[in-house]
Amino acid sequence: MQSDTLHPRAPALPLPLGERTLGAPADLREAVRLAEVNRPETRMLAQRLEARKADLSAAIGARLPTLGISGSGNASYFKVLDGEGIEGAQYDANGAMYLSWAALDVRVWRRAKQARAAVEEASRRLERTQFELRREVVAAHYDLQTAATRLEQAVAVLSVAAVTRESQNERYRAGLSSLLELLDAEDIEQRARQGRIEAELAHLKAQGDLLTACGLMDQLAKSAVSGPTASR
Repeated sequence: MQSDTLHPRAPALPLPLGERTLGAPADLREAVRLAEVNRPETRMLAQRLEARKADLSAAIGARLPTLGISGSGNASYFKVLDGEGIEGAQYDANGAMYLSWAALDVRVWRRAKQARAAVEEASRRLERTQFELRREVVAAHYDLQTAATRLEQAVAVLSVAAVTRESQNERYRAGLSSLLELLDAEDIEQRARQGRIEAELAHLKAQGDLLTACGLMDQLAKSAVSGPTASR
């Protein structure tokens, strides 16, 4: 005997596409820019490069001639107590100008050469790190786009499965299909729903991976921790 009030399994749907977002940048160039600004390794290497450049500038400056002036002076007062002499204040001063040039000092030239080599090494390390960083961001951004496409497909599949199940339910109540057909439609919908949930989780994970590549995951974690406290 068929029932006119058969209720298929219908758990709550996940949040619609686009409502679950972690704020990962959609634009690839913006993602790369954020990574170069926020990743600690690039900041550290950039600061190290600037320090090496300052050392090189000082080393080159040490090879240039230095012009200097030195001077000294004194004042005295004489008083004649007995006999003849010159009484009163007396002043004298002397000065000199000198030129110092350490260009012939081997240590000065060696220091400049070592400083230049340090700058070149620091620059190469920064370039390598930036290249690896960009490669990581590009891969994470591609994975996010792929996950978003799969999520859209999963949403579409679930929508079709839900319509099919509803249609089968109507046909079953009208006596036009069997219970087995209705159960098959319900099973397809449940598997589509599971695929939708898995695609949603993969999409969230891809967002997290891109945020990590951009150096923003720590900021997201801090905002998540401080959010409930700040709203009280």
